[in-house]
Amino acid sequence: MSDDGQGREGMMDNGTGAVLTDPGLLVHEDPSRITALLNGADSAQERLAAAVYQASFLWHSGADAGRRRQLLTLDAARYGDLELAARLAQVPVEGQPASRWAVSWATGAHLDHRLRQVLGGHTDAVVSATATVLDGRPVIVTADQGGDVRGWDPTDWSQVADLYAEHESFVTDVAAAVVNGLTVVVSCSYDGMLGVWDLATGKQLGDYLTGHQDTVNAVATVEVDGRPVAVSAGEDGTVRVWDLTDMRQVGEPLCQQEDRVNAVVTAVVDGRPVALSDGADGSVCVWDLLTMRRSGEPMSGHRADVRALATTSADGRAVAVSAAWNEIRVWDLATRRQIGETLQGGAAGVAGVALCVVDGRLVVLETGNGVRTHDVATGQPLGEPFNGHTDFVMTVAATVVDGRPIAISGSRDEARRLRVWDLRAGAAVGEPLGGHTDWVMAVATAVVDGRPVTVSGGRDGKVVIRDCADGKQIGDPVEYESGVSALATVELGGRPVALVAVDTLVHRLDLATGRPVGEPFAGHAREVLTVATAELDGRPVAVTGGEDRTVRLWDLATGEPIGGPLKGHTGSVNAVATAVLDGRRMVVSAGTDGTVVVWNPAAGERHGEPIAGWDGGLLAIAVTELNGRPVAVCGGMDKALRVWDLTNGEQVGEPLAGHGGWVHAVVTTRLEGRPVAITGGMDATVRLWDLETGEQLDPGYAFPYLVEALALTPGGGLLVAFGREVAAFGDRLG
Repeated sequence: MSDDGQGREGMMDNGTGAVLTDPGLLVHEDPSRITALLNGADSAQERLAAAVYQASFLWHSGADAGRRRQLLTLDAARYGDLELAARLAQVPVEGQPASRWAVSWATGAHLDHRLRQVLGGHTDAVVSATATVLDGRPVIVTADQGGDVRGWDPTDWSQVADLYAEHESFVTDVAAAVVNGLTVVVSCSYDGMLGVWDLATGKQLGDYLTGHQDTVNAVATVEVDGRPVAVSAGEDGTVRVWDLTDMRQVGEPLCQQEDRVNAVVTAVVDGRPVALSDGADGSVCVWDLLTMRRSGEPMSGHRADVRALATTSADGRAVAVSAAWNEIRVWDLATRRQIGETLQGGAAGVAGVALCVVDGRLVVLETGNGVRTHDVATGQPLGEPFNGHTDFVMTVAATVVDGRPIAISGSRDEARRLRVWDLRAGAAVGEPLGGHTDWVMAVATAVVDGRPVTVSGGRDGKVVIRDCADGKQIGDPVEYESGVSALATVELGGRPVALVAVDTLVHRLDLATGRPVGEPFAGHAREVLTVATAELDGRPVAVTGGEDRTVRLWDLATGEPIGGPLKGHTGSVNAVATAVLDGRRMVVSAGTDGTVVVWNPAAGERHGEPIAGWDGGLLAIAVTELNGRPVAVCGGMDKALRVWDLTNGEQVGEPLAGHGGWVHAVVTTRLEGRPVAITGGMDATVRLWDLETGEQLDPGYAFPYLVEALALTPGGGLLVAFGREVAAFGDRLG
C-alpha cells in the first residue's frame, strides 16, 4: 500500500527498467523498495531516472506522494530533462490537485551522477567513518562530534546500529575492532579519554581508557599476537597502545614529542603489525607493535605538519598516504619510498584522506572543500571533484560493495548528511545547467538587449546572468573578491544595471557589458545585507541596510550618498523596501531587533514609532496595498508571516502560520486580482498566501535545500534560490 492510500500491489514485479521509467511508480512507491533497484539501472533512460530519484533521496522516505512528486519534478528539471519533469508533474495524487507551480528550468550545481545515496540522521558535524563487520555482514560506521555513532549496511544502506558515546566533550575519531567475538567501536574525544562500545547493543565495555593528558586526536585498531589493540594519538604529543581485551595501556607511549600528534593509522607490513603517526617535522613515523619500537627512519618530505593519514593493501603491498596542508604523498611501507609524484590537494587544505583501488588503479580520496580523487600512477585528478556537500567535508572512507568500489563522506553541512559515491560511475547523465559553487544569496530579473534575464549572486562571489526563458548562462560570471550578500536591478540611463552588495560596498554592474559603472558605494562600516531601488523626487536611488545597523540612500546616477545614515535600529538591518505614505515616498526597514521602521528620507529622520511585535528578528519584508492601504508583509525568525498597516502601525489580522523554519524571503503580487504573498524559508518550502483572507492557497512547494531568496519574473513567474541552485517557475501564478 502506498503512502497516499492508493493500492498498487504488484507494481514492483515489472522489472527494474519498468519501475525506474514509470513516473507513477517513482512518485507512489515506497522509497525503500525503489532503493534496491537504483544500482541496477542499465539504459541511459534508467540511469537518468535513478539519478533524479537519488538527488533528493534523503527527503523521499519522509514525504507523502504529493511532496515526492514536487521533489522529483524539480530534480528532473535540475538534470535538464524537462520532458520527464512534465511527466512527473502530471502524475495524479489522490486529494492533491496538480501543482500551480510549473518548473520552467533549474540549475544542477549540487548534482553529481556518481552519487549513490544520501544518508541522514547525524545531528552534529560528521568527523569519522570506517568499515567493519557486524554479525557477518559488512558495516560502515560513522560518528559525529556529539558522539552519535551509526552503523550502515552498505548493501541497502539501512541503519543497523545506533549508539551514543557519552564523552564529556566532542568526539574526534572512531575505529572498529572485534573483541571476544563482539564488534566494538573505540571512540576518542577532547576529554582525553577513549571509550569502547558494543556496536550491536550500544553499551560501554569497561571503563574509559585514560592516560592522555589532553585531547585525543585519532585512534586506529589492529591485531597484535592475536589480540585486538587500539593505538591513539593526542595533543599531549604521545602515541599510546591499548589492549582491548584487558582494557589497559600496553607499555610506555610509543612516541613522546613536544608537538601534538595529529593522526595515527595501522597496517600489516611483511606480516608485522605497525602503527604510523605524524612526526613533529612533517615526517611519518612507523612503529613496530611487536617490539613497541620505531621501525627504521621516518618517511620525510612534507614541508608542513602532517594532518591526515590512511593505509590500504594494493597488489599485495602495504601502502600509506599522508597529507600536510594541501600536499599529499603516497608511500610503499615495505621500502619506505614515495610512490609517484607529490599530489596537489585543495587550496583550503586537506581534512582527511583514504586509499582504494579502482579498476586496478591506486586512488587517493581527499576531503576538505569537497571530495577529490587522485590517480597515484599519473599524479592527476581522477575526474571532477564529487559535488553535493554544502560545507567542509571532514572525513571519507572507501570500501567495496557487490564488487563496486564506493566512498562514503561526512561533513559539517547544515543537515549533517552522509553521501555515498560510486567510484566507478561511468558516463554522466542528463544535461544540468552549471552555475554557482556556493549558496545563492540573492536573485533578481532585468531586461538586457530586449530579452528578460535572471541575475543571481552567491557566496562564491559570482554574479551569473541567464536567459529567463531557458536558464542558459549568458557570458561568463562576473566575479568579486568576496561573497555577494544582496543585489537588485534597475534601469539607469536606459541601460540595465545590477546593484551588487559585496562586504561593505555596493557595486554598480552594467548587465549588458559586464563592466562596472563608476566607483562602488562606500559608507557602511560593516557588511551590506540588503539593497532596494526606488525613485525619490524624480531621481533613481538605491536604499541599503547592513550589519552596522544603519539605512543609507544613494543617488544612482552620481554614486553620491543622499544625506547621512539613518540610525535607529539596534540590530542588523536585514531588509529594506519603499512605500508611499500620504503622497510621500518613504523607506521601510526591518532588522534583527524585531522592529519595522518607517523613514522619511527627505527629512532624514524616522516617521512615527518603530513597529514591534515579533518573537525574534526579521529577515524579509515586502510592501503592497491591502484594501487601499499600504502594508508591510514581514517574515523572520518566529516562522510566521505578519502584515502591518504602515499608516497606523497596527497588525492586520492574525499571523500567517505554516512555515516550519525561519522565513528568509517574501515577495508580493496579485493572483486573479487579489493581493498575495509568496514566501520561502529554512523549512525548504515556498508558500502562497491570500493576504485578504490570511489563508495559505496551496500546500506549498518542497525543495531539497533551504530557500534563501525569491523574485518575480517579467512574465509573471517566480525565481527561487535554494542552496547553490536557481529555479524558474512558469506563469501559473498570473
